[in-house]
Amino acid sequence: MVEVAIIIPVIEAVTPTGIIIVEEPLPPTVLVVDVG
Repeated sequence: MVEVAIIIPVIEAVTPTGIIIVEEPLPPTVLVVDVG
């Protein structure tokens, strides 16, 4: 069984008005995991 996980690097900043998520200018990381 092969599982593919896509990791998108983000910066999570907490502000008094809520949560702001800013994406990093980096390409998404793709992990291919062979399970079993």
